[in-house]
Amino acid sequence: MQALTVHYHNYGSDIKVVLAVDDAQFPDCHQLLDGFAEATRIIKNAAALKTLTTSI
Repeated sequence: MQALTVHYHNYGSDIKVVLAVDDAQFPDCHQLLDGFAEATRIIKNAAALKTLTTSI
């Protein structure tokens, strides 16, 4: 049994992410999802900044 499964699909400029969690291992799955979303925003913003500073 896996406690966490992450699936992603990249199509053009869109990325779809699906998380599947075991409630016994992650009793507050909403907190896990919120943390994942925040980490994704941080990575996206850092990548955009890197692209911007590289282009200038």
